[in-house]
Amino acid sequence: MSTLSRLACALAWMAACGPAAPGESSGSDTEVTTAEVTTSEVTTSVVTTSGDAPTTGGGPLDCDAVCDAPWTFEGHLSITPELDPAQFECMREVTGNLHLTGFTGPLPTQLRALQRVGGFMVVFANDGLADLAGLECLRRSEALFLEENPALVDVAALAGMEATTSLAVHLCDALADLSPLANLTGVRQLSFRSDPVLATLPALPVGTVLDRLTVEHCPALKDLDALAGVRGTPLVIQLLRSSGLVSIAGLGGLWDAGDLSSAMLILHDLPQLGSLAGLEALPAAGTLELSALPQLDSLAPLAGLRAVEELQLHDLPALKSLAGMTGLERLGTLQIGRCEPDSGLPIVDLAGLDAVTELHAIHLDDNPALQSLAGLDALVTGPDEVIAVDNPVLDPAAFAAFVAAHAVPTSCHSPPGACSCDWADAVP
Repeated sequence: MSTLSRLACALAWMAACGPAAPGESSGSDTEVTTAEVTTSEVTTSVVTTSGDAPTTGGGPLDCDAVCDAPWTFEGHLSITPELDPAQFECMREVTGNLHLTGFTGPLPTQLRALQRVGGFMVVFANDGLADLAGLECLRRSEALFLEENPALVDVAALAGMEATTSLAVHLCDALADLSPLANLTGVRQLSFRSDPVLATLPALPVGTVLDRLTVEHCPALKDLDALAGVRGTPLVIQLLRSSGLVSIAGLGGLWDAGDLSSAMLILHDLPQLGSLAGLEALPAAGTLELSALPQLDSLAPLAGLRAVEELQLHDLPALKSLAGMTGLERLGTLQIGRCEPDSGLPIVDLAGLDAVTELHAIHLDDNPALQSLAGLDALVTGPDEVIAVDNPVLDPAAFAAFVAAHAVPTSCHSPPGACSCDWADAVP
């Protein structure tokens, strides 16, 4: 895949889940500036300086004294090693997106005056970039995106950064510690993907209201404790394929803000996660998927859950009972198993759903020990559909009795019938 193609994929996350895509929010008609940028395009006065960046008494960089003629670049800007860095001396602000890409060594020191990026700040595909020196004065951007920087080990240069709405760190093979970013305010979206040594997340300020969190392929990350002070609004949380994650207790504060009835929470392929502690205060969800969690043996932390539009449970070999969801009253679709061999649960019935009074659909697939649908004793409304496929010991008579007792209009039990498994969505 070309660099431009990878960058397009990188920005897709921001476009779909974060700030508006380039050209939609800047209010400028300036196109993305590429390697054709020349000094003639910088129309404001530029003062060139040399030597070390100014300091105050040997202390931190005085960002307001870096140069005496700060100026603003209007529009989107891409800076690569092929450009003469002198033309960016004293640049205080970029009103659109700023891309730094293709560097095999340090970033240009001429960027040291930069304080604000109106759009995305994207540091992308810099094979030899070890740190972000040169960006010490950066304070604000609409989004901060670090992707495909395999040698990046240090983000301390951004310790003074104060605000961004989205933080994404993807494919940074050597980056273990994001704690220097703990001063960021206004963060609503976090994404960490394919960061093999990432072990420390930024401890965002207490009261941060998060809309979206994605952690995928981060095997060194053991917990989410850094997020303990974060709250949540209608949100998406995806914790996927991270072999070292043992605790999600840091999510405990997310559930006290806003309406969560449309929230999506997916925990998938987390082989060391044995507890759902951190979800005790979760009151509702649009989608709750628990899958490929071989250590999970209890749903007790979900006792506070009252309503779920879609509950998906599959590949949970240690979960022998649905007990624990004692407060669950309204359930749209219950899906146990996923139309794949060995994807079901070792449950014998549906005991544990005793409080459910309203249920739209039940889909059961490949549950080797399931004998009956007993356990829905409080059911008043529904279900409208019951489909059971490849549950070898499910008694046909018991199935038929349940269908008759609840006047289910659509039902199928295979075998002996021929039922479709097309309700199963692709694994995220």
